[in-house]
Amino acid sequence: ELNSDKLVFLLNLSKTLEQNGYDLRKLVTYFEQLDINTLDVSFDVKKESNVDAVNLMTIHKSKGLEFPICYFSGLTKLFSKADTKERFLYQKDFGMIVPYFEDGIRETFYKKLFIAKNDLDDISEKIRVFYVALTRAKEKIILVAPLSDAKEITPFIQIVPEKIRKHYKSLYDIVASLKELFTPYTTHILLEQLQLTKEYDQSHFEVLDTKVVTPFSNLLSIHEEKESMTHSTFSHKPTTISFEDMDKMEIGTKMHQYLEMMDFHHPEESFAYLNLSAFEEKKIKAFLQTDFMKDVNQYQVFHEYEFICTTDEGESNGIIDLLLVGEKDAMIVDYKLKEIHKEEYQKQVRGYMNYIKAKLNIPVSGYLYSILDETYLSVEQ
Repeated sequence: ELNSDKLVFLLNLSKTLEQNGYDLRKLVTYFEQLDINTLDVSFDVKKESNVDAVNLMTIHKSKGLEFPICYFSGLTKLFSKADTKERFLYQKDFGMIVPYFEDGIRETFYKKLFIAKNDLDDISEKIRVFYVALTRAKEKIILVAPLSDAKEITPFIQIVPEKIRKHYKSLYDIVASLKELFTPYTTHILLEQLQLTKEYDQSHFEVLDTKVVTPFSNLLSIHEEKESMTHSTFSHKPTTISFEDMDKMEIGTKMHQYLEMMDFHHPEESFAYLNLSAFEEKKIKAFLQTDFMKDVNQYQVFHEYEFICTTDEGESNGIIDLLLVGEKDAMIVDYKLKEIHKEEYQKQVRGYMNYIKAKLNIPVSGYLYSILDETYLSVEQ
């Protein structure tokens, strides 16, 4: 239906341009200029009233609207940290924050301060946005979340303690911190008992069915981004992504983030504040028990070590998931969600190993680690 609306819009636009003296050649040139300059062509779609259907929308688009019943899914999606990944940052208290180069691109302490402050501000904003979402419901709120995975926390009287709130990483974390209050309203749903057309990784869901006591023009755009330049990189990139791949990528992204945040020298302290699910904690503990991690306290640990390698053939860049540097040797670990035996993955790690060996002039070993299978592959140079 939306594709049909686009075609009708483009046809009407063409007729209008024809009335203003555009022939076919000028019309083609007009659309080429839109494409070259990456300009949006947008138009309003009339919304049918009184349609017996479910409205799907983002939290931001729901602002100002009200519905008798609201379902909330996707609560486990992690908050975006894209704004902290930029190379150059600005914060009014710290000024310009830029990296420096010393055997690779390094970040200053100001970057850590920026991330800490940005995380707190972001959590506050997400709580406010979640409140806006919940107050769209006039009669009933239904939250879809794996509440049984949430850890039990010390009961509180009026407000969730700050030490818990400041570690919120998703809307699910907000819900999980209120598990004790939600338990009476929780309904367990078994997927095997439902008529589903897709296989899900999760074995069960739980629905929080909460009645609300106090009541708390669609735009269609046509836009295509142009790729301005290409980069040489050690990393392997998939060419096509299916829906199943997207589900796995979300799990992989979460596990990568948790492994990046882990203090491998003091893992128990990390487990205390990361608020991991039982599945996530099991997977990280399995990684810590591998042969190459048993002496980790004797190594300096570098997470997400980014570098630029310049050779006669040109310039390449890479990001090493985990770099361990000791007095006599170094180790490189590349995390994969499951598959570790692809040749391109091994080639990627060899590139990392060659770079570190050339820089440090010590033996370097490399490993590919499968998070789901809890297995690893030693990469030979």
